[in-house]
Amino acid sequence: MGKGRIIFLDDEPKMGGRLKKALISHGFVVVEPKSGEEALHEIDGHGAGLLVHFSHSTETHWRICQEIMDRHPQFPSIHFATGEKAEEFHLKFKGPYHYKMRHLLPERVFISRVKKLVRLGRLILGKDHSVEAVKFERGVQQTFKTLDSLPFHMDLVQFLNQTFQAENTLFLPPGSFNHFIEERYKVTHLQTAVERGRPPRTTVSSCQPIKDQEVTILFRQLSKLAPSGWEFRRQASEFKTQKRSLAVIPFYDENSKNILGHALLINPRNLESGGFAELVHHGAQSVARHLVNCEMHSEVKGLSYVDDLTDLFNQRYLQMVLEKEINRSQRQSSCFSVLFMDIDHFKRVNDTRGHVIGSRVLIEISKILKQNIRSIDYGFRYGGDEFLAVLVGSNSEQAHVVAERIRKQVEETIIDLDGNKVQVTISIGIASFPAHARSKEEIIEIADRAMYCGKHKSRNVVYVAS
Repeated sequence: MGKGRIIFLDDEPKMGGRLKKALISHGFVVVEPKSGEEALHEIDGHGAGLLVHFSHSTETHWRICQEIMDRHPQFPSIHFATGEKAEEFHLKFKGPYHYKMRHLLPERVFISRVKKLVRLGRLILGKDHSVEAVKFERGVQQTFKTLDSLPFHMDLVQFLNQTFQAENTLFLPPGSFNHFIEERYKVTHLQTAVERGRPPRTTVSSCQPIKDQEVTILFRQLSKLAPSGWEFRRQASEFKTQKRSLAVIPFYDENSKNILGHALLINPRNLESGGFAELVHHGAQSVARHLVNCEMHSEVKGLSYVDDLTDLFNQRYLQMVLEKEINRSQRQSSCFSVLFMDIDHFKRVNDTRGHVIGSRVLIEISKILKQNIRSIDYGFRYGGDEFLAVLVGSNSEQAHVVAERIRKQVEETIIDLDGNKVQVTISIGIASFPAHARSKEEIIEIADRAMYCGKHKSRNVVYVAS
């Protein structure tokens, strides 16, 4: 059966042919439909899970893309887009699983990404059996209808409560079980933690305050067993007193054996009916597979915020960050600054040294940017040879210090690729909120304008908006 079917649209045998061979060599079935009808038949009839499209291909291929997206707006796709076609793609396909690439990735990285997207495509279309398997109780398919972690965890808690008529149910994410038991279940509400500087990721603990002497005794039993390594236990366990009971269900990945989380059921009323055993033996792995799918969904969703070449954030995430920082600045009467950066004479590098050297220059500039901003700041590839940084809590004077440090390091860096030595400079414009701008569109425009003022004067300069 292979590893999945991929719709491949390309009229560029040089670049596309190499990728096509790589896909086939890794076990994928590559199909090249001649019409939208054929493409939709591959998706709906044969379970194709990904579209790979080259922007220089024919208008027929663009129409096929449009027909696929009209029928399945979230269908994953990879578009190799350059020049005017890149902008056309950006306007037409803005879904969370549509990826625009300007450069070829290393084969290992590309194949890894394709595997995840094919799997995601099949999940979105309901073709994957791992989703269908989550039906150990009648109606479970309707219960687990999302791949977003937070709603899924909430659905899981509700489903376990209903299935086992438990007084209370907790879902504890990986790494939190021992701490929770040792702290005697002090988590008392649903909470979402978002790691600063990263695309949103969610961890959840769900429970309500419990004041019951016998439940406390049960938790003491768990606490005594904690040192033996609850994070490594793969078997469900029951604990009982005369009037109360407690059940622990571990969910783990069948392949890696990694723990994905624990369900903690307090006083489930139908353990004696055999329902608990059925869940453990027939249902827990189905839930675990869905948890794996949720993790993969979160990871792939996170990729949509990251530039493929430089591993910096992209424009899509920039809009979210600016909106968040403007709200924070207005709420706390604070400030932030934007650095808008452009490599001087970069077109000359591409024209004389080639795009491989040009890509290496972009990667080195991104490394320098990352080295010179704090963990609370954000670095972006804005597009082409343009970079942008958001410096949280920094005014224009503080931002100037950072910008000058970046400018100087770029100027002094010699990039050597197989004997090809390249040295470039960079021009940087600075704008601050609220000193120079009142909206996210305005602060980018003003920082961009400041950068061009510097370019017109001398290049290799830092220029602050006035």
